[in-house]
Amino acid sequence: MAGVPQQVPEGLPDGVPEELPEGRTEPDGSAVVRVLGYNIRSLKDDPAETARVVRACRPDVLCVQEAPRFWRWARKSADFASACEMLWVGGGRPASGPMLLTSPRMRVEWTEDVLLPRTPGLHQRGFAVAGLRVGEGAAAPRLTALSCHLSLSPGERAEQARAALERVAGRGPCVVAGDINEGPGGAAWSLLAGELDDAWGTAAWGGEWTSE
Repeated sequence: MAGVPQQVPEGLPDGVPEELPEGRTEPDGSAVVRVLGYNIRSLKDDPAETARVVRACRPDVLCVQEAPRFWRWARKSADFASACEMLWVGGGRPASGPMLLTSPRMRVEWTEDVLLPRTPGLHQRGFAVAGLRVGEGAAAPRLTALSCHLSLSPGERAEQARAALERVAGRGPCVVAGDINEGPGGAAWSLLAGELDDAWGTAAWGGEWTSE
């Protein structure tokens, strides 16, 4: 999810563009929004190189997993957002890892950091959620974004998928992005795909499947 292929790999459906469209708002009020999901591993890798990858992808919304959570976590998160030329909207330690960044064209209406029920012996999980407007003005399209990193435990993972769907239910257009920690056919994946459209299944592009 972190790379920008230069050409469409063999085997993709006809009509898939070689380059993803730039984020924009159309005259009719509809919008094209570029969304990137990226596990940054608590910035244990080269932070400057990680930010360079994000800038190359030019997302309007960046759904981060494994954001800094411990020593100087807020400073590290703010510095990373600045290096990405994006705005830190919410998440990080208060959401136990998921974080949201946006481009300047996105307007933030509300944010929510959610800590999920924790099973003893397993990692604390959470969501970073935000209500966004694509551009300025009362007619600007709305989008709810949720970044998540689901459990390694199948049962807990399914419950967390249900919780994610509950958070975005009734809020209009939405995007849920993150580490699901299972592939198509799993209980959590099936729950999400039953209510939301899988990006790869709907409009395949790039060299990786949604589940990789």
